[in-house]
Amino acid sequence: MCACCVYPDLSGCRKRPSEGAGMADKKKKQAGRRAYLNDFHRDLTGAYIYDGSHFHFAGDGWKQALLRLWALGIVLVVLVLAGGFSGETMAHCVFQILPYLMEVGAVGSVVWALVRLTSGGETLRAYVYKATVQALPGRAVLVMCAAGAGMLGTALCMIVHGTAGRLAGLLLCLLLKAALLAGAWLLRRYVQTLPWEGPPEETAD
Repeated sequence: MCACCVYPDLSGCRKRPSEGAGMADKKKKQAGRRAYLNDFHRDLTGAYIYDGSHFHFAGDGWKQALLRLWALGIVLVVLVLAGGFSGETMAHCVFQILPYLMEVGAVGSVVWALVRLTSGGETLRAYVYKATVQALPGRAVLVMCAAGAGMLGTALCMIVHGTAGRLAGLLLCLLLKAALLAGAWLLRRYVQTLPWEGPPEETAD
């Protein structure tokens, strides 16, 4: 009888499925957005333990830095809300409405990153660091692009629909969007100045 046969007769011999193949499938590493799951394992109690790297804030005042970040974030929220309630932004002009929706989404993503950063504290797991500290400058750029598109859209509305009786409101709208762009730029610059310590290959730009 063949040692690796299921059937005693060689004519019906076939190899058993490799037991190692199933284990290999289970041990396949996650890729893409779920790659951070590779840094977790289960202990004997079934609890998940994080084995990955950490990033630590290397500055002197974490709370002060966090307050400044939130101050800039709140300024962005106030500006985008003020733009929506200004009356001219939502004046049935598609050139203004679409960029405004982009502004809302971009500012919302900034606020969400700040929430995660605040909950993580001054010592962050690698995947949280990438989703907050590393992501914030890019999200601030999205706000800047949306605000710039809003300014362009407002200018197009002024050209297409005219400014009769709406000049003051349109100028206010432009001013709010310019302030939003400037606030996002300040946030981006400030995040880039914050000192963090971590694995060199992951802190490198």
